Amino acid sequence: MSAPISKTPKSKKKAPTPKGKKTPVATKKAGNKKPSPIPEDRPSSFTQPPEAQPPEAITTFHNPATGPIVFKANVNLPERNGPFTVLDVGQTVEGCGDKKGRMFYGYFIFFKFDVRFNINTPLKPLYKGRLLTTDTVQLTVPAWDYSLLKCRDSFVANSKLQDNFTEAIDDVHDKFANDEENRFFCTYHMQFEGYKLSSKAVYPDAGEDELVGMDVIKVEWVHAKSKSNGTDFFARWIVVRTDKDSRKKGKREEEAKKLDAVAQQLKELGLEGLDGN
Repeated sequence: MSAPISKTPKSKKKAPTPKGKKTPVATKKAGNKKPSPIPEDRPSSFTQPPEAQPPEAITTFHNPATGPIVFKANVNLPERNGPFTVLDVGQTVEGCGDKKGRMFYGYFIFFKFDVRFNINTPLKPLYKGRLLTTDTVQLTVPAWDYSLLKCRDSFVANSKLQDNFTEAIDDVHDKFANDEENRFFCTYHMQFEGYKLSSKAVYPDAGEDELVGMDVIKVEWVHAKSKSNGTDFFARWIVVRTDKDSRKKGKREEEAKKLDAVAQQLKELGLEGLDGN
């Protein structure tokens, strides 16, 4: 005998809403209420309005513990490159070695440094650069401002700074001293997305590690509205692009023509007309 078929109870119909009364709407709890979106005509305080956005991607930083700080190079806005200034010098950088006489598109990377670090440790390389990959420049510089690191007493003597500064600076100095080997330097990875860079083409001592050539730029200044003057020092690194064609510098010279070995001997024996022209 087959089992009886159970019937699904019919759903009850909702009573019609009397005219003049609105159907009540379920309200969300206050804790689940979503914030109102920011009107399109009022930009968020955490973002730049579209007209203020630089033409390339905004510089973004990433700093896991004491690891490298990674950011995208902005060649259109020289000052938007962290502590560095990146200057596009166009196709004006001459190559070296077998690239001598060829002009490359290049970039100067500037970093203002404090010579007091060098006076303290004259044998220690303090400003280092190399190509990490074909589109990334690795730069290593001292992490601290020299005065904040070495001139503690002068800061403490300043009447504008209270005891809380003294306690804070003493604490960070103590922690830094216990891990100075790992924290003295700060390493940056400057990414030139979509570019193919080279240091070998312009720096003869680049070697297998693709070290980036660096020189020191000294700038002496006097301000027109002040009696004071001063001297600034900059590290300058140079990299060039190899994904763009280089050009020949100056007039093309004819290569000297080499005589055939037999013709050379005949010429030495006095036979005329063997000058190669």
